[in-house]
Amino acid sequence: MSRLTYIETLIHATKDNPDPIYDFDAKFYKMPSYLRRGAINEAIGKVSSYKSNLDNWIKDPVGREPSSPKAGYTFPSMYRTVMYNQTGDYTAQIKVYIRNTWDWITINLKKSDMDYIYRHCSFRKQCAPTLQKRGKEWFLEFPFEEKVKLADISVYEQTIVAVDLGINTAATISVMLSDGTILGRHFCKLTK
Repeated sequence: MSRLTYIETLIHATKDNPDPIYDFDAKFYKMPSYLRRGAINEAIGKVSSYKSNLDNWIKDPVGREPSSPKAGYTFPSMYRTVMYNQTGDYTAQIKVYIRNTWDWITINLKKSDMDYIYRHCSFRKQCAPTLQKRGKEWFLEFPFEEKVKLADISVYEQTIVAVDLGINTAATISVMLSDGTILGRHFCKLTK
């Protein structure tokens, strides 16, 4: 049994599991399963990362002991048909928690942003948009997938870009040569 499935049996009532130990469904009535599973997977990832970092620190206690994971600002993917529906070139519907229930609301998409997407991303595969909050405003971010053929040169002649997802920083991005020489590094910090 996967960790996700196990946790769902603890919190979510189904026909085969009518009495879960914790009454999550009463507190989060009609929460879409995609969001519930996304939240569970996020928590599993944070705890797994913390436990791994703690084990490494116990073996070699250099620096501070890793702090326990905290709830962060993780924003949901708006999966098509169940969370997001494009209704026109510049309008869409998203499912949000409003008026004490999960309901569809119609939103206007910024014309300049959508025109840019239509013009420059038509050959890419559009993935599920993500709902993001910046300050007091909400935004939809549209990720795209594209297949790219890498240059056919030796690995020893290439520059490497590495992204390390972390706990204390959102990510550390390093650019380095194959011999280990670091050309640049950037720490992406978590916002409040």
